[in-house]
Amino acid sequence: MDEELAIRLHEEEKAELERMKRERAAQEEASNAALIAEFDNVQARMEADALLAVRLREKEREQISIDEQARLLVETIAERKRRWKKASSSKKRSRSEPDEESVKRQKIRETSGLDGGFTSEEQEVLETLSEWKPSDAYAVFLPDYVEEI
Repeated sequence: MDEELAIRLHEEEKAELERMKRERAAQEEASNAALIAEFDNVQARMEADALLAVRLREKEREQISIDEQARLLVETIAERKRRWKKASSSKKRSRSEPDEESVKRQKIRETSGLDGGFTSEEQEVLETLSEWKPSDAYAVFLPDYVEEI
């Protein structure tokens, strides 16, 4: 009987050991699954951060490009102003009264805000516009009306 009791105790301990091994394996598996899920979350956050960093760099480049364009525009306008001032200061001014045409040109320059630096083609367009009268528009759009005036 002692021998049977010893065998039964041995079998029970063996069964208990197997049960504990299964529990430990299940716990390790659950722990590993949780670690894998956490790792996946961290990896996803890292990828999202990398994408955000790329987007921010692109936005910054766009902003730098816009700032650069604005700076170049300001420099171009300033250069035109310097050239116009240099050209106008080198010309000798006559003491006679300015004619109506030069007064119109001067008004165009003052109101344009650019103070010169126009190409010859741009200057011709401005001169043509300075000679334009509202009645010219009537002649184009309402020819019968102009004849009555």
